[in-house]
Order: sequence, then C-alpha cells, then structure tokens
Amino acid sequence: MKSPYFFLLSVLFLIQAAGIALVQATEIDEKSLELLESVDWGFSQNQETSDDTKSEIAKPKWSKAKLGQEAMEKKEFTWELSSKKSFIKWEEINPDHFLDYTNWKRERSIKDQNPGWRRNQRDFAFHEIVGRVLACSGLCRIFRGEGFANARFRSSLREGDEIETLKDSFLWVYLIDGSMVRIGPETSLTLNEVNISSKEIFFHARLNSGQVIWMGRDRQRLVAENGRETDGLFQPLPLFAVNPKETPAIRKEDLEKSLYKSLLDDSKTVKQYQRLNSWIVKNNKYRKNISSKTFLVFPNGSLSGDDLFVEVIALLGDKAYIKAIDPNHFVKNVKERETTFYYRGHENTASEKLEPGKWFEADPKGRTLSQVEDFEKLPMLGFGEFLISRIPTLLLAREYLMDMYSKPILSKRLTEDHLGRFNYRLWDRPDLKEKNEMDRRFSFLLEYTRREETTGLLTGEKFRAKMEARGDSFAAQVYDDRFYTRAMAKYLANGEQTADNSDDREVLNSTKNPFWKYVKNKK
Repeated sequence: MKSPYFFLLSVLFLIQAAGIALVQATEIDEKSLELLESVDWGFSQNQETSDDTKSEIAKPKWSKAKLGQEAMEKKEFTWELSSKKSFIKWEEINPDHFLDYTNWKRERSIKDQNPGWRRNQRDFAFHEIVGRVLACSGLCRIFRGEGFANARFRSSLREGDEIETLKDSFLWVYLIDGSMVRIGPETSLTLNEVNISSKEIFFHARLNSGQVIWMGRDRQRLVAENGRETDGLFQPLPLFAVNPKETPAIRKEDLEKSLYKSLLDDSKTVKQYQRLNSWIVKNNKYRKNISSKTFLVFPNGSLSGDDLFVEVIALLGDKAYIKAIDPNHFVKNVKERETTFYYRGHENTASEKLEPGKWFEADPKGRTLSQVEDFEKLPMLGFGEFLISRIPTLLLAREYLMDMYSKPILSKRLTEDHLGRFNYRLWDRPDLKEKNEMDRRFSFLLEYTRREETTGLLTGEKFRAKMEARGDSFAAQVYDDRFYTRAMAKYLANGEQTADNSDDREVLNSTKNPFWKYVKNKK
C-alpha cells in the first residue's frame, strides 16, 4: 500500500506540470513578440473589429481561391494580393521556432485577433524605392542596414538609405516624382521615406552634414541658352541616349557652303534644350494632377515646400546656410514657390517664409535666422547655383528616367491595387476612418523632428563643453573651396575664350572674319 505522501507528491507534480503547460501556452517568446509588434500597431487597419467578426476570424478559411475571390469582392487585401514580394526573412529563421507547433498556434492566435496583420506587417517591413542614382563622379556610397555599396548609374535608393560622398566626389540623384538632388563632397544625406497618395507625393529626408541642392521638377519649358554646360563633371553621362549628338564631318567641297551656314545653326547646348523641352511636354501629360511636397531636415532647422527648390549647407557643430532658389532664373513666368523654415526648440513652434533668391543663416542652435549681408566673408555661396544654371543634358536624363521608372507608376489612376503592383502603399485611402492621413503624418514629423533635433543639439553642446573643460579641442565643419573646386576646375578646363585687349599687337584677319570671331568667342 502506497503512503499518503506519494499521492500528495503526485498531485503537486500534476499541478506543477499543468502550470508549466499553461505558461508555455500563454507566454510570448522573442520571435512572437516581434510578430506582435509588426502586426498589431493599428497603422492601416480598416475598422474596429466587432465580436461577430472575431468569431468568424477564429475559424479561418483555408481556401486560397475563396479568400482571393472574397477579397476582390470586398476590395480588401488588395495590397498583399497586388504585391508579389515576400517579406519572410529566411536567413534569420530559427528552424526550431519555425517548426514548433506551440509557437505556430500562438502566432496564429495573434494573427486571428488582428485581421489587418498582413497589410500592417508589409507596411512595417517594406522600404519603398525613393529614387535612382543618375551619376556619381568620385566615390559615392549607399548605406543600407549594416553594410554599404558603391553608387552606380541606376542604383536603387530605398527608404532609410544613407548616401555619403567622399572627398572630391559629387552625386546626382533622381527621385520618382522627377525631382533632382545634387550632393556635394563629404556630404551625408538620408532618404527617410516616400509616401504616395492619389494627389500627392511626399518626401522626408535629412541632410546630416554637407551641401545639397534639391531641385523640384518644374512643368514649364526652359529657356534655351547658348554656351557650354556648367556641370560638365558628369559628362558624358552613362545614359548615352541623352548625351549631345556629334556633328558629322563636313566634306571639303561643302566646306565653303557650310562655313557661314554654321553661324546660323544652334549650338549643342541649345539643341539639348530643344530636346529637353519636347520631353518635358511629353512627360507633363501624366503629371498634371499630382503635386510633390518635401520635408528636408538638418540639425539646426527644417524646410518644407511644394516642388522644393533650395540649396542647403549644413555644417556640423556650426551654422547652416539656406537659399530658396528663384526658379525664374531658369524658367520664365513661373508661379512663386513657398519655402518654409522651421526653428529649433522643444516648445518653439515658430516658422518663417523664405524670400526667394536670398541667402539666410541659421545659428548653430537653430533659434535665429538672419539674412546674409556680408558676402566678402562667404564668396563661395554662389558657386552651387552657378553649377546648375545650364545643365540641359542632366535634365534630359531626368526626363528619360521619368519615362522609364515613373511613367508606369504615375500614368494611371493611383489606386491601392495599382501601387501595390509596384510595392508602394497608398496613403489617404478612402476606407480609412481618420481622413487626411498625409497631413497628419507631416504634422507628426514636424513636431517629432523639432524635439528630437533640439535634444541632439543640446546634447552636442554639453559634450563640447566637457571636451573644452578637459583641454580637448573641437573643430566644427567649415564650408570652403573643397565643395566646388573640382567642379569649377572641370568647367574652366574646357577653355574660357577671352579677348586680348593689348594694343601693341597686329590685328589678325581672323579677328575680322565673322566665322572665326564666332569660334574664338564660343564658350
């Protein structure tokens, strides 16, 4: 006969085993917690789930064909049906976790309680394509995740990518709305996000340090200018179709006839403008009702505007210089673009409209903004705008890339199903309970960025004070000739033709002949 202690121990053992099983059935391990965070964050769920709906969800239907049919009838799950990309991280999967029935049951329960889990998981995990690399001169890097790759022509740029140019390196970037970004040497720019609604394309980027020129695409035709192109550092472009066409050789017997006729012919640059304008008209046909807005952040300030056209120089540990470039310098009778500057400060919500064509200086703390008056101390501020003043070949390449990459996306009505085929999410969907999703996103970024950047500036100030207290020095970044010397040297290397004004030389016949006078003064 067994003692009473045996039965007591047996009961205690059963209770302990039941407790362990209960804990295992209800606890959420690290992998399941990651799943929960990615599917249950309410970012794009269509509506609140009723009790009746929950009871139906608890009994999942495994008919894939029926699920697809119901989805199309209810116009649900269009994102996941349209997008073919798999977001399963196969290289990170733990086989024991993946094949464990208890884990599967637990995660299945999480998904059943969140009917929009698939859409939310895709939104959370996917990094949409922001643009492409047009050309790099020097050494340019794209940082993504834990590694980097050297930038090449047509390299894709995704949300979260950081672009870095090294010494004497320059980069042109094409964005999916047709905007162009010129990145100077020793510069870091992060492309945080691109959001597309049926009426607007929104960009959020951060200039970590250095110099950029952000050129929103204008729909007007450009005024054709004679003279050589100003940013010749990138020519010939790797997109061979846009490079200037070579003039065929003239036969000796036709030379006399062609000599003066050539004076009436347009230069290569003018012909490039003519090609560019024809492409602008062509691409405008599918960009009529879609606007572009950019939110450009740097440590001591932020900028926003439609079709943003600015030059920004952000110096680490020092001031920032900003200019809203007047587009009328390039296109006549253009509607004025508003550019807004936002100050720093945890409670400072002030902003200021920038006057086009004027340089402004933001102090290192981002608390004041003043117009630059003394250009003798900063004579190099005008070089950036000069280098983009006559670039028809680069802009023609922009139009070609629009036709290749943007037209398939933007030429049709921007619906969730259509954008899903290109792995983009549609913002401001009509089925959302809260409207104006894009505006609410911008308001959040504006508030969050101001507070985050202000905290970073205060932390940096304290760190510099500690360094100085122990006798260490801190060298702030300086804007000097390294940002433009190589580009200007390339422009001047083509040969400026200058008239010789000395009176003690014989006047040559070539200076009287209209043809040779034209050749001599041609730039």
